[in-house]
Amino acid sequence: MPRRVGCWITLGFCLSLPWLSVVRAGNPLADVNLVVGQKQLDSREWEPAEEQDGFALESSWGGTNWPVLIAADLTYHGGDESVEGIKFEGETIELALGVRRSFRIGRFRPYAGGGVALINAEVTASGFGDSESDDDSATGFWVGGGLLW
Repeated sequence: MPRRVGCWITLGFCLSLPWLSVVRAGNPLADVNLVVGQKQLDSREWEPAEEQDGFALESSWGGTNWPVLIAADLTYHGGDESVEGIKFEGETIELALGVRRSFRIGRFRPYAGGGVALINAEVTASGFGDSESDDDSATGFWVGGGLLW
């Protein structure tokens, strides 16, 4: 697990480099948002760890005259539950890269975006002196939107 955390920190640093070049170019526009929530996964595949609390760091950056902003989001969700002496733990980590567009309507800023997502999921069952785990990674597409004020 510590090696994985180091990889995510390194990746976060690398993703910050394009933002630094935008700041040097002048007229930067950047948003960083922290989102806290819960993910509900398919109980047929994730029970009893299908409810996962988590957080996301959403970032967008670019020039003020760019038609869209570059989007880079990092999301982590995890949950655990014990059943008859066996502890089940599940976690998902997502890295989403793409573009995001926002519009100003009075004091509100609705936004929409989309791109490519890299997703890793891991589940572990431990108990009675034994532990088993399985993980998988995949790529996919993401779309999202929201409202800032």
